[in-house]
Amino acid sequence: MVVESAIKSSPAYVVVTLYAFQDTLLYPYGPKYQDTRTPKADDGASPPIPISEDFYFFTQKFRSLYVNNNGVVSFDNPVSQFTPDPFPLTDGRAFVAPFWADVDNRITGEVYHRQSRDEQLLKRVTADINVYFPKETFVATWVFVATWDRVAFYGSLSSKVNTFQAVLTSNGHLSFIMLHYQDIQWTSGKASGGDAFTGLGGTPAQAGFNNGDAKNYFNIPGSWTPRIINVSSTSNVMVPGRWVFQVDIFAVPNGCIYKANFLSFGAIIWSDNTCENKCQCISDGNRVVCQAGKCASDEICQSASFYYLCQPMHRATCQVLSGWHYTTFDGQLYHFQGSCTYVLSQMCMPLHKHNLEYYHIEADILMPETDLGAPHIERLRMMVYGQEVASIIGTTEHVLVSHQKYGSL
Repeated sequence: MVVESAIKSSPAYVVVTLYAFQDTLLYPYGPKYQDTRTPKADDGASPPIPISEDFYFFTQKFRSLYVNNNGVVSFDNPVSQFTPDPFPLTDGRAFVAPFWADVDNRITGEVYHRQSRDEQLLKRVTADINVYFPKETFVATWVFVATWDRVAFYGSLSSKVNTFQAVLTSNGHLSFIMLHYQDIQWTSGKASGGDAFTGLGGTPAQAGFNNGDAKNYFNIPGSWTPRIINVSSTSNVMVPGRWVFQVDIFAVPNGCIYKANFLSFGAIIWSDNTCENKCQCISDGNRVVCQAGKCASDEICQSASFYYLCQPMHRATCQVLSGWHYTTFDGQLYHFQGSCTYVLSQMCMPLHKHNLEYYHIEADILMPETDLGAPHIERLRMMVYGQEVASIIGTTEHVLVSHQKYGSL
């Protein structure tokens, strides 16, 4: 733990402000380590930075990059775009996005970067990569560290700031990326539809990386959704706030890639909106295996990010008492009088969003002919599985199933 202090004093009081960070997560950064700052500019970027080692990113080899204020390390060209697009991008842009959003370092915060062949730093990154990829023989010869230190968002009227980091490393053949999230307090700038006081709402940040085609990309879970605010508590290496990847060929530790998203070993999902294709991430070959499956009778198929899950259905009861007292599914009591056909319950969700059978229940309510009588249900009809089941209450009539008589009441 490294602690820095700032002291403000007067004859009346002394205030001590402590800033702490966990150097076990973030790699060292700042002026003490001869880092360079990017300009204080809205949507700004560093000049092109020649790098001293080949960095292979999927099918391409790069020898220069840019550090962009808006949370992106890009190759070939800077990225000034402040509202992120979801991955994949197919416009040829190749970049690593630890937290692509509308950063404004003119308000507060710094964006640092450096490339290094420092022996101690290379030992540290080598040790980390060998823990996460034990089957690889990797000795780092180059490392690049870009850090967004307590940066604000465009249009901010708050004190909310984010601190995150991208680490790129290579030995000239194998290439790896580590993304670190120490403290994430906002997700979007005002020009992206975010709230000036909370930094939330609008179009949230996109995190991961993109090779510029429709095939080679990755989304950090929660990207482009409000859930990205929780990225500092997520990981694919069991270190909260750290995500690690091999990117000369795409590989991740401790899980599988499914539709450019991460699944931990043992995770079970459904790939389609009918929950008829059940998939599981298995450790044998880091693969996702799918087979036919379906939800249980008391479950419903619901969307969950890039996949679907079978979720338990909530149970409730509605009642009709004496033909004019109605208790709805949420427990509210209502009173209606008058001869009419009432729809008591029916499926209202679009059919493609669940695997439940459509149904419709209605009742004919008859008012009494005299003041001494009470309203009552004369006929009850239910439509389900393409059949109509009808009964006349309080008579000796038969039950009608699609207009055919069955049994007696």
